[in-house]
Amino acid sequence: MTTTELPASAIEMAPQSSSKSRGAYLLIGPAVVWMTLFLVVPMAMIVYVSFWTQTTFKIESTLTLASWRTFLGRLLAWLRTTGPKALPPPRNCGAALLP
Repeated sequence: MTTTELPASAIEMAPQSSSKSRGAYLLIGPAVVWMTLFLVVPMAMIVYVSFWTQTTFKIESTLTLASWRTFLGRLLAWLRTTGPKALPPPRNCGAALLP
């Protein structure tokens, strides 16, 4: 065998790899379509609607950041009170003062 010759098994395997990859794409295609249709599209719609303007009894499709500011402001306030640097309550809070 010289350096330019390939073994017979290598020559036989080359065409099969392209047909196997095509079959894999055909098998995974419906799953990708299903996940896109029922997972990615609804999540994108939720994110889009979260930018709409909301008043007490009315929702308008005008895009603003007000809802996100409210959400992140409350989240940051919560994190400030429960994070690793949170201060414990005072020791004599609510203690009865005796005369």
